[in-house]
Amino acid sequence: MAIRPNVFDKRVFQDALRQQGCPENFIEPATSDYRLFVPMVFAELGEEGVLRIVQKQSSALGLGDATSAWQTVLKYLIS
Repeated sequence: MAIRPNVFDKRVFQDALRQQGCPENFIEPATSDYRLFVPMVFAELGEEGVLRIVQKQSSALGLGDATSAWQTVLKYLIS
């Protein structure tokens, strides 16, 4: 599984992308547009799609069983 970088620290996020082999010329645009990209993906997947991903990856991401919490908050994240 890929490194899960701290996406809230732009430098750390960029360094993680470099470590994974991301071409240098894509790093700045990717990290600058990231805040736009995530809501677009969430909207496209919809609540059920995002919930399926969370349930599938919850153990690997250390989320525990957070299904009910995600079900509650997704309607606010996806609009």
